[in-house]
Amino acid sequence: PMAGGGTLAIEHALAARGIPPGLRRRFGFERWPNLDEEARAAWDRTRAEVEAAAMAPRAPLPPIVCADVDPEALGAARRNASAAGVDEDITFELADAAALERRWDTGTVCTNPPYGERLQPRDLERLYRDVGRAFMRLSGWAVVVLSGSPLFSRALPWKPTISRRLF
Repeated sequence: PMAGGGTLAIEHALAARGIPPGLRRRFGFERWPNLDEEARAAWDRTRAEVEAAAMAPRAPLPPIVCADVDPEALGAARRNASAAGVDEDITFELADAAALERRWDTGTVCTNPPYGERLQPRDLERLYRDVGRAFMRLSGWAVVVLSGSPLFSRALPWKPTISRRLF
C-alpha cells in the first residue's frame, strides 16, 4: 500500500529473483583509468555470471502487490517495474491503504507512507490512524513501515515491536 513509484515492490521482486540492484547500469569504477586488465576481466566474468542467472527460467514467486490510491503514482510504478524487468512479477492495484484486507494466511506489508510534504498534519494523522486500523486486520503478518514522520507512531493503536531511527 501507498506504493508511490513502486520502489519497495520492485526491489522485493529483484531480490526474490536474485537480481542485484544496478545490474543493467555501469559503475563508476568501470571508468577508472588505472583499472587493470585482471580486475576488469574478473568484473566482466562476475557480471556475465549474474546476468546469466538473472535470465534463467523463472519459478513463480509469491504474490507481490503494489498498490496506491493515486492512478498517476501507480502508472509510474508500472513504468519503473517495466524498466527494471520485473513488471510481470508484480500485481498493480488501484487501492486505498485504509481498505487493506488479509488475502493470504501470512505475508509482509512494507510501505513508505506520505510524511507531510503534500498532506496537512490533520489529514496525515487521520491517514495514519486509518492505516493502523487496516494493519490490525493482518494478524500474523509482518508489517514494515518506513516513516520519516513522528506522527506515525503516535497515531498507531499499538507500539512498534522494533523501531530504528535512520538519518
